[in-house]
Amino acid sequence: MNYLQALEIAINYIEDNMEKNITVFDIARTTGYSYYHFSRVFQAIIGESIGSYLKSRRLSEAADDLLNSNTNILEIALKYGFTTHEAFTRTFKKRYHKSPSSYRKHGVSYFIEKKKVIDFSMLEYLEKNHKIQKPKIMRVETFTTIGKNYQTSLLNNEIVNAWKDFISYIKKNITSIPIRSYALCNTDTPYYDEKGDVLFSHQLSIDYSSTYKNIPDTMEKRIVLGGRYAVFLHQGKVRDLVKTYEYIWGIWLLNNEEEFDESRVDFEVYDERFLGTEHLESIVEIFIPLK
Repeated sequence: MNYLQALEIAINYIEDNMEKNITVFDIARTTGYSYYHFSRVFQAIIGESIGSYLKSRRLSEAADDLLNSNTNILEIALKYGFTTHEAFTRTFKKRYHKSPSSYRKHGVSYFIEKKKVIDFSMLEYLEKNHKIQKPKIMRVETFTTIGKNYQTSLLNNEIVNAWKDFISYIKKNITSIPIRSYALCNTDTPYYDEKGDVLFSHQLSIDYSSTYKNIPDTMEKRIVLGGRYAVFLHQGKVRDLVKTYEYIWGIWLLNNEEEFDESRVDFEVYDERFLGTEHLESIVEIFIPLK
């Protein structure tokens, strides 16, 4: 059995026994490896400890119950292994920066911080893309862009087609494509459709220049506020960006002292290192605003 197969077995065991009193030793035992050995493999590939992953998944399931049921908070706490209401509230608030009662009232706005199940394709992706695991923390100055808005979703990511349309649009209406362009995540609240997909919008843009004339009404200027950012590198196809974001939101931010700054937008930078939407060596920088 190779490591990826062992990880898949361990994660399936966690999912099947979420509401039972399992330990990290039970999880390691299912793989045939010692806890000491397997815990190091898990940490290296997943980016967090077995215990942290188990707690994160339980908290995520608890968050779903808060939003989608009328079960009282104590019952939810006990269901996922917390012995008291206070212990659950303390742990939940530390992770989501909201109490369970506040999350129940406003939780959809915080969906992105929930811990998703890591499937086999994601395990392979994490193993091959260790570059995304250690972001560079840096300060960025405020800058202005001009661009066009596009609707997309997590399940049906249309960003590739959006870029094709935007490049054609810029060439026709503004200028030849500059070396540097952006995808800004719009700050309007994402929402679920009837299939459970999450819908949101991006503004694809370039640096604004006062020399641009006759700008179409369909384009708008945006001021991107400066400050501290965690900068991640995504290497590979654009359609796989969602996996890098799953790592950032579902692993890195949930297991880091840094806190996401909701007052600023996260964005992607496409420069001379970007070789095309399907190129395996393409590099995209992802800027996550930090408090």
